Amino acid sequence: RNKGGVDTSETKAQQPAHVAGGGDTRVSGAKQIGKTSLKSSCITVGVVFAVLAFLFLFAVGAIPPLFVLHFPRHLPAYAILPQHRGLPEPELVRVPSRYMHTPSETKPLNIAGWWVGHKEGLGSGSNHDATIVLVHGHGGSMGRDGDGYSVVDKAMVPLHKAGFNVLAIDLRNHGNSDRSMPITFGLHESQDVLAAVRWLRSNAKTLKPPINPDRIGVWGESMGAATTILACAHDAETQHIKAAVLDSSFSAATDVITYRMGVYGIPAWYQSYFWYWMHLLSPYDFRSVNILAAVRKTSVPLLFMHGRDDTVVSFADGEALAAAAREGRNVLVEPPPASSSTTTTTTASVPTTPT
Repeated sequence: RNKGGVDTSETKAQQPAHVAGGGDTRVSGAKQIGKTSLKSSCITVGVVFAVLAFLFLFAVGAIPPLFVLHFPRHLPAYAILPQHRGLPEPELVRVPSRYMHTPSETKPLNIAGWWVGHKEGLGSGSNHDATIVLVHGHGGSMGRDGDGYSVVDKAMVPLHKAGFNVLAIDLRNHGNSDRSMPITFGLHESQDVLAAVRWLRSNAKTLKPPINPDRIGVWGESMGAATTILACAHDAETQHIKAAVLDSSFSAATDVITYRMGVYGIPAWYQSYFWYWMHLLSPYDFRSVNILAAVRKTSVPLLFMHGRDDTVVSFADGEALAAAAREGRNVLVEPPPASSSTTTTTTASVPTTPT
């Protein structure tokens, strides 16, 4: 009974369940809200985790190929200059090459170069009117290399002392040359070598000293060697390149990158993932950079050199290239046996009909 003497027990009994059991409803509602909040939190965490996983997979997959293809090798300064090694101070030249990604581009792509002409008293022999173009490797320049040396030490000094005129160049996207991404491992860079040969022939009479336009050779190392082989193949009709010295060339762009990853112990599953992104990000097919096919196409006399313990380019690549160069040619020098104390193999071959 309430204060008015009215019995409320029946009234309570007649009340709806959601009114009579208000406390239970509130507890149930709180539980439901808790479950919804937990579910929402799980979804949020899942989304965040998925985004982070995607970013991680994108980073480990895309960043290395982007670095290989699109990171310019324009180093801040040359570490080694010709005059540091007792040679004359070079003449800085600009060699006009051409853009390959934009055929409609009429402006030339400028290739930086050092011209070091022979001067009497600094050389000997009958090479004074002959000229050698020097081509560096991937990531280097005519005055810097990853191993602390440069083409100055490796080729310019000995060639100049032997009486040759020398033109060293920076390939596109390297050193002080213009940018034209991506790096193509010789496919487009070969145009820079051909441009250097054309420049020498066009300026043969005005250079100091004047040169013989029919005595031009090329020396290249690593990617520069592969680039040189491709240039020789492109030069098959004109034959303006009379000989080439090839130090540690790879046989295919795909092979050298795969070999390099193997040296560092990178697992096969990541190598496949890496190549997926390389093909996705590159505007050209790496399989088209076939140096073996170019060797078979050219008739230029070739001298191959390769270190047996090379950790950048497989020694097997050098053997394959030398074997391809032997086809239909006269072999002048064979490599030393594997048991030899030397770590370098040398194979020289010339066409069966000398040029």
